[in-house]
Amino acid sequence: MLDRPGDSVENYRSVEEALHELAGRSESERQRFLSRYGVDKTRLRNYDVVCDTTSAEPEQVVARILEALERYAGTPSAPLCHLDPSRVRRTAATEEDGEIVVRYQARTFVAVRGGRQLSAAVDTGEIMTPMVLAGEG
Repeated sequence: MLDRPGDSVENYRSVEEALHELAGRSESERQRFLSRYGVDKTRLRNYDVVCDTTSAEPEQVVARILEALERYAGTPSAPLCHLDPSRVRRTAATEEDGEIVVRYQARTFVAVRGGRQLSAAVDTGEIMTPMVLAGEG
């Protein structure tokens, strides 16, 4: 944020200032969505697909979205998450096999099941691994 060319709206002198200003803008947008649409944009359950774009190329993100549209169109369910497995926190209780199931809390994804698959995804360098959102908050 600090190194990109800025304008009068996004011109920050420090990381702290950028974080503060961006958090304020995000909260303002959240309040606007709540008042206009009755939807909290920070609740992941309001989405069909959640993609962690931290390490992904735009083409990879588009491919995951299109795949989800084709496979799950019209099927009500928890959002399908495509997350960077290296950013998902593991706990000792998650070591059983099976699909990777995560909770979202305090802006962090925490694995609650499928720890072996999560470790394998990290080991193979995956950057967008399908996971199921079990809960948030």
